[in-house]
Amino acid sequence: MQRSSRLYREHGLQKSDIVILRELAQQPASTPSFLGQAIHLPRTSIAFRLEKLAERQLCEKKKIRNLSTWSLTPAGIRLLAKSNTEIGTMTLVEGARSFNETLLSLASEVLPARVYVFEPSEQTRLFVKHVDENSYARVSDLIKENDIIVEALFGERSVEYARQLGEGLRRHMYGRPTIGHVLPDNILNFDQLIICFSSDVYLFNYKTLLMTHIKSKEVTQNYRTIFEFYRSFAKSINFNEAIRV
Repeated sequence: MQRSSRLYREHGLQKSDIVILRELAQQPASTPSFLGQAIHLPRTSIAFRLEKLAERQLCEKKKIRNLSTWSLTPAGIRLLAKSNTEIGTMTLVEGARSFNETLLSLASEVLPARVYVFEPSEQTRLFVKHVDENSYARVSDLIKENDIIVEALFGERSVEYARQLGEGLRRHMYGRPTIGHVLPDNILNFDQLIICFSSDVYLFNYKTLLMTHIKSKEVTQNYRTIFEFYRSFAKSINFNEAIRV
């Protein structure tokens, strides 16, 4: 209780704000109406508090076609991690080296299910800037060795940026079992590269070089639902042909 009270004071929050942020963690890309039904508050009250939280950069509004939805920002995720909100285990790591080590660790596992990836164009551009090509070549080889099936939503410029990777690295990437879909950048406009499978969600922000790991079946399923919604109007691409050397 003391921890929560301190957070309220430090961030100028009301008690309902943590409830709203927790619900956004569990139900990303939510509307005020949906949040109101979930936590039993009027839609107008939710909309007002979301605007206040956005002023503190704890959440942000996104347009999906004609629908306005709200999601947590990295700052909002960090705040929830401090508040012990019972959404599952949350871990924060920092730095490009930690990113590469995490990807290598994931690719080393024989994963029991398909891996789903949200890869906005800007995150691809920053990934190309920070990637350790030798380490990522090993990641690509392990993905093929372990028959890890990756289904990815790419921003429309992601492939263009991926072609800027070294020729040797793209040879290692060729042949990965990747199912690709492309969306306009104004739709796939997340601030993170997101990887989810089983009960794990990894949020990589290649601008701030912060990564959040959330271990929660419920949160993972919610991201899967969002993935399927985006995929319903995305254009399929042949990943191997797109990065062919």
